[in-house]
Amino acid sequence: MQKPQRTFAISLHLLFAVLLGSGCTGKEINYADGDRPCLVEGTDPECPEGWYCRTGEKSPDSLRCYYASSDSDGTDADGSSGTDSSIYFDSDSHSDSIQPAQLHLNRIGLVVTGETGGFTSWGSQEQADIAGKLTFANNHVYIANGYAGLQIVNVTDPASAILAGELPVELATSVAVDGTRAFLVQREEQWYNTENPWAVADDILLVDVQDASTPQIVGTYRTYCLPSYWCMTSSLEAADGTVYAGSHKDLSAIDGSHPDLPTLSWIMSADNNAEYTGGLALDGGFLYHAFGENGVQVVDISIPGEARLIASVDTPGPARDIVVRDGFAFVAVGNAGVIVLDVSAPANPTLAGSFEMDGYIRRMDISDNALYLVYRNYDEGDAYSTDPPGVIDEGIVGVDIRDMTRLIIVCADNTLILPSDVIVHGNYVFVHDSNGLHIFQEEYEQ
Repeated sequence: MQKPQRTFAISLHLLFAVLLGSGCTGKEINYADGDRPCLVEGTDPECPEGWYCRTGEKSPDSLRCYYASSDSDGTDADGSSGTDSSIYFDSDSHSDSIQPAQLHLNRIGLVVTGETGGFTSWGSQEQADIAGKLTFANNHVYIANGYAGLQIVNVTDPASAILAGELPVELATSVAVDGTRAFLVQREEQWYNTENPWAVADDILLVDVQDASTPQIVGTYRTYCLPSYWCMTSSLEAADGTVYAGSHKDLSAIDGSHPDLPTLSWIMSADNNAEYTGGLALDGGFLYHAFGENGVQVVDISIPGEARLIASVDTPGPARDIVVRDGFAFVAVGNAGVIVLDVSAPANPTLAGSFEMDGYIRRMDISDNALYLVYRNYDEGDAYSTDPPGVIDEGIVGVDIRDMTRLIIVCADNTLILPSDVIVHGNYVFVHDSNGLHIFQEEYEQ
């Protein structure tokens, strides 16, 4: 990836067409330079090479330059105008010399992971927020699938993926895998204590997954939510026998090298509980915590059994997820979009860029070429009531990250239902929603 030479900000407005069964595709997305008028429909010298002059939804009464898979008359390759699925860019958000790549996510499979993907009819939106987390290890995708428990999908051949094993638990919310050991958060919603009758307890279950068809619990570590409700474990990462757990109030490390007696190695508590919290990312000897309203924390864990907070970064919205690649940390900040931090010097992270989009970003993961974002928007009301409001828009988008100074959304799919997480391995993209585990294959047209 090209190292940014300047800070950038891109404001995107997304108008998604329903791409029925087609997966995430760039062919049906067009790009408009809203500030660049042109005169002649089709090819026009005012438009950069590969761009075409026509009307669009943003400019129904005037001609503007669009980039698309188009022929000389300005229509898409399939003959449609494409105006119902346009993405518009500010005039300073692109370079004429670099054109967006065409990214295609070809849907190659769906593994049903329960009648409703583990989400019950009551509170299904809430469950999609707290459950359905994914991780990849040993040619398997592990799903913390709510009331359906832990589910393990064999993706050795992604096109013929199958459900390999299951472990029923009360409410599985997050999972991480280290070798043949899985760490699974089990939330006990009906656990009570006389001091706080509304307390919730999280167990971190140590699970032997050497045989994926018969996962076995071999140990348990209990976290307590007293005296505050806001201490639920929301994310896990694991390496070298240690599981790192992020909650609404703290970040901790549990030594799982002796599964019959897991022990707390260290804990770092925040001054303020976060209403929203998110993911963890391990990179070298550093742990990055998307800590909701507390922003991003960078922790030095290079010495086993010790932790040292070396940096904190305020974010424009609650930090919900984080991925780190090649010295950059991508942070999902809810409705505020994504910020990109240069963490080549982890103790001194600096803002490298940002972009906004219409959509509350829940989870994300990254490939060599693209950042994939799972988003969901509700209408007004209480998303956790017995009669929850409708979902206005939801799905996955892919962002071209090959040029870090010019992040561009190159594909979108809003056919998913209550998408909860996305994980990438090689050129395969796995997305979990209420129907199960969707499997896509990433292809680029340069």
